[in-house]
Amino acid sequence: MVLRRAAVFNGGFTLAAARAVVAGPDVAERDVEDVVMNLVAKSLLIADAGTDVIQYRLLDTTRAYAWETLEREGEAVHFERCHAEYFRAFFEQVAADWEVQQTEEWLSLNAPQIGNLRKALDWAFSDRGQPDIGVALVVSAVPLWLQFSLIDECLSRVKQALASLEQQPTADLHKKMQLHAALGWPQMATVTAQGGTPSWRAALAIAEQIGDVDYQLRALWALWVDCKNGGLPLEGLELAERFRNRAIHSAEPSDYFIGERLRGASLHILGRHAEARTSIEHMLDHYLAPIHRPHTVRFQFDQRATARNTLARVLWMQGHSAESLREVAENIQHTIDIGHKLSLSNVLAEAACPVAFLIGDLDLCERYTARLRAETRAQALNVWNTYADCFSGELLIRRGHPAAGLAMLHPGIEKLRRANFVYHHTAFLAALAWGLTQAGQAGKGLTAIDEALEQCQRTGEGWFLPELHRLKGEIMQALNAGATEAAQAAFEQALGLARAQGALGWELRAATSFAKLLHRQGRLEQAREALAAVRAKFARDLKTPDLDSAADLLAAL
Repeated sequence: MVLRRAAVFNGGFTLAAARAVVAGPDVAERDVEDVVMNLVAKSLLIADAGTDVIQYRLLDTTRAYAWETLEREGEAVHFERCHAEYFRAFFEQVAADWEVQQTEEWLSLNAPQIGNLRKALDWAFSDRGQPDIGVALVVSAVPLWLQFSLIDECLSRVKQALASLEQQPTADLHKKMQLHAALGWPQMATVTAQGGTPSWRAALAIAEQIGDVDYQLRALWALWVDCKNGGLPLEGLELAERFRNRAIHSAEPSDYFIGERLRGASLHILGRHAEARTSIEHMLDHYLAPIHRPHTVRFQFDQRATARNTLARVLWMQGHSAESLREVAENIQHTIDIGHKLSLSNVLAEAACPVAFLIGDLDLCERYTARLRAETRAQALNVWNTYADCFSGELLIRRGHPAAGLAMLHPGIEKLRRANFVYHHTAFLAALAWGLTQAGQAGKGLTAIDEALEQCQRTGEGWFLPELHRLKGEIMQALNAGATEAAQAAFEQALGLARAQGALGWELRAATSFAKLLHRQGRLEQAREALAAVRAKFARDLKTPDLDSAADLLAAL
């Protein structure tokens, strides 16, 4: 009886599972362990001791025979239900443990049960199953699917569960909300999963209907991320304010400061760097991570690490290159120390690589890009893996290999554009434009710059705007050496925008380009004064490629 009933398991099972599932009036729970040991001794069950908890399994031929016997005895339906009910409770505990256990421990304990999850779901959604058990299983299993990057399987099961709920006149709104949220999650990490935004909007609507503040915040955060990825910073700022206002009613006090982080990131993208820094530093000064319910579960990343991404970028904008680099290095170490690989990938993609390129340290760019590629390939995070392609292309261009760089950069930009991941789009377009110019295609380079400028005008994005105008002036001169008036106008616009933003990093570059133009025109004193005034705003002992270039030009002047 134990042997044939064990056929309901798909893959391994524990003694606890065996006691719960195969016992009955004719087999006492206390006897199951002795019977299992007896079956192992007869080689009818295999004991796998490779995990923390011994897993037992039937060989395929034995299982086929046992299943046939179970069907013939008329017990299959009953024990399939017992199996599904046990694993519903099991995966509900798995979902609860996800919020408190270390990731590696959690994965090692629960990974062996994926086969049983699939078996229970197949039964639950079959003609002889119970869809309510299936819905509960899907809701609980989402973290496991996502951690193993089983995106297609996750989406398929979530849609199956939602379709089942739609057929019920009194659907469980809480589970429906959770399923819509699960349908939205994959968009955060992959360029192939589309349609997450409507799902998060549906989750938000239900959360507001039932007064679930937690899921209101989760949905608002996800919609903010979508705005950031989609290059819509003004809409993102509005969502950040909604998050802060709603977080006042949260049971978790630190939620408000997550809203402050969202606000700071949006302000930075808009080019309002001083305000952004105020918000981010306010968040870092007051935020305390929950002990029992980590925000990596609710909001994907370590929140301090994500805030420091923005701070590192803003510090470079404000002329503090050394502090920016130090912030990046400490942040990388922090994510390594806490063992959260997703947060590490986020730091590499959104701070380490961009800051290294802003500073112009090409060796550091190479190291950070290689680390980003390795981390994201291992986790199947193809958005950031595509970022690594783009960064690699830009690195080749900067090292004097424009053809090879363009061959990597252009397809990466197109892949991100098709998936609406355009957070770094203007910066990549600028690299593309310069690569085209270096390859003797300045006309196409100018077109790429104009596309980036149009995006900024349409969306309000401002963080890269001064550099776009400076590059436009440089490319105009490459296209037509006599285009000095148009180039000067572009450089002056870049200078004006950089000063208005307090973006000293951009101001130095624009002043250098402007001084070079004046130098060529023989206006040496005016060139020297324009550049020296900007150089004087930096610490005297600070050294960067941009400052070295400015120093060389000042010496020539």
